[in-house]
Amino acid sequence: MNEFIAIFGSILLSFILGLALALFFGGGTTINYLRVKLGKQKKILIWVDTPLGRISKVGKIEGELHEGVVSWKYRKELKLTELKKDYVGDFLKVKYIAVNVETPERPYNLTVLGEKPALSIDQPTFNNILKRAATKPVLDDELAKKVKFILLLLLVNGGICLVVLFKILNIEKTITSLGVI
Repeated sequence: MNEFIAIFGSILLSFILGLALALFFGGGTTINYLRVKLGKQKKILIWVDTPLGRISKVGKIEGELHEGVVSWKYRKELKLTELKKDYVGDFLKVKYIAVNVETPERPYNLTVLGEKPALSIDQPTFNNILKRAATKPVLDDELAKKVKFILLLLLVNGGICLVVLFKILNIEKTITSLGVI
């Protein structure tokens, strides 16, 4: 029985750690993806282009999937987007649309812009990108020197704090052993 509890506990712990890592690295997009996946075709994933970048939202489908309206919220304000057959994409059995926050009533097609999520990796292109990233010239040596200097100062400061802490603990132990206070 103890072996069963140990195995079950380790499996449960592995599941919780895996879920925590997925949520940590995926952020809100992972939660939104799961909400849409569990929504039984009543919800749709919305990629919203904002001035600060692209974020994901979950919209509620009102009507048919390819000829209806999606209601969703952005900054606590209700937005409505018209669904059209050409603009609804499918990625791993999850329907999605792309919307610009300035014109939320009209979606646009991500595949026309060449931004369809990749299902496989083109290995020669990926290797080329890795080589270019590895041989990228350093543009700002001054900034790198400043960051290294600050990290060195933090390391020295941490060492000094540890030495002072151990000295204080040593003095406290000596005083309590003498019984003076």
